[in-house]
Amino acid sequence: MIKYNSYEGDYLKSNYKVTTVQEAINLAACELSNIGENFEQEGLFVITMNEEYEVRTVRLLALGSYNTISISSNEICKQAIRDNAKNVLILHNHPRSSSVSLQPSEADIRVTDRLLLACSLLDLSLIDHIIVSSTYQKDNRFFSMRQNNVLDFDFYNKIENLHFERTGSGLSYKWGR
Repeated sequence: MIKYNSYEGDYLKSNYKVTTVQEAINLAACELSNIGENFEQEGLFVITMNEEYEVRTVRLLALGSYNTISISSNEICKQAIRDNAKNVLILHNHPRSSSVSLQPSEADIRVTDRLLLACSLLDLSLIDHIIVSSTYQKDNRFFSMRQNNVLDFDFYNKIENLHFERTGSGLSYKWGR
């Protein structure tokens, strides 16, 4: 078992890997339990990993209101770069989620889409955006955007195979080399 510290998590020594949604949620569960099921705010967690999916850090990066959280792609990407990470996973809670849907809001989807693009431009991979109930310890309720095909998490990885050429009529593109 790894000793969990949300700000100085020394996962490098343990080589702890995250390969499933459940493993990611379990890593954030300690911090989620600190927030507690009666917590009135959304909290956004960032899990950074190297290219082998070994965890570098788990951080509570932002706190919001009871139904929103404000964070930019810059802040998340900056954290990944500081951690010398290759892979990023974000996770946030829905307070009072026993009565609230775990479905992502339009804002959740928009932020995740922008983060996918930002990560691809910085040679980072966004693995997933997971929404968990604040009562996760009791009900195990969560929503994975990747598993539910909310966005194409692999789309931006395909962009590196897209090549642009200037032609007489403007800019054209083609797949492959």
